[in-house]
Amino acid sequence: MSCSWLVGVMLLLSSITGAHASMLSIGDKAPDFQAHLSTGETVSFHEWIKKEGGGLTLLLSHPHSFTPVCTTELAALENKAAEFRRKGVNVIGLSADSVASQQLWLKDVAAYANVQSISYPLIADEDLSISKMYGMLPADAQAGEQRTANENYTVRSVFVINNLDQKIEATINYPMEVGRSFDELNRLIDALTVVLTSGKKVATAADWVQGEKLTVNPQVSDEEARGWFDTLDIQNLPSASAGYANYLRFIPYPDCSQERDLQLSDANGCGKDTFIPPCHQCSYDGSQCFWCSAFTTWDSCEQHNGHKCGQAQACNPWCPIYPICEPN
Repeated sequence: MSCSWLVGVMLLLSSITGAHASMLSIGDKAPDFQAHLSTGETVSFHEWIKKEGGGLTLLLSHPHSFTPVCTTELAALENKAAEFRRKGVNVIGLSADSVASQQLWLKDVAAYANVQSISYPLIADEDLSISKMYGMLPADAQAGEQRTANENYTVRSVFVINNLDQKIEATINYPMEVGRSFDELNRLIDALTVVLTSGKKVATAADWVQGEKLTVNPQVSDEEARGWFDTLDIQNLPSASAGYANYLRFIPYPDCSQERDLQLSDANGCGKDTFIPPCHQCSYDGSQCFWCSAFTTWDSCEQHNGHKCGQAQACNPWCPIYPICEPN
């Protein structure tokens, strides 16, 4: 049977609804853009990422201000924002609104979150250009004050962006009526941190949470995996009897904090900050400086009492060579 009728239907639907630009996928570079923020600033997105520092950026989009689900989401995000920043994650939202509308809306969000103010900015995508650029709206979507949340219902995406190369590491789309789980986003951040700092040599299993064992990726040999830890848990599965390799292998969650304490006297006084395994941010435990994370930038190190970053050897295999804090 010919499929020409299906092609015709698809073309008809496209002409009725408007063609969407391709939705960005994992591995795509997040496009740069100029944007007005709810803070009153006008920024380049990539420059904003660089200025904020950290290793990942969490971008969450919303169809409209003064909507119930999005208000609860922004409040929940505010309650998680400090934890995300401690993990080297920048937080920024987007809505298809004007700056003035966002500023008033954020007062509602702050009241609902029971805080004085919201600590992260929103991108004001009033003309819908960014939503179109990121494939969340059709290219022919018309902006305007009368445009409703229902018309913007596809502006409900999460993008996790790697700050080093601005590539997308994860993306999730939500229906307008279903609120996002920020515990799940937090779990995703923890998992990506481990995966990326290992050079993608490990992965996380279903329902993994921080501290649980990790799976070893197939390209890593048993010998290399055993070089990291004495324990390599190889699962003996039925496929092995048919000649397939033992592909399901586990290692313990790494805790190399003791290995990575610096003994350099010129690094003392780096400054106090929270740190997370497996790679610490630029941290100070009261007596000595820890290694910076691969996800801690020069800028964030410079915030520690005027110290700057130098280079230190890696805590192999979890981190590449990355900066540590040293006096100017």
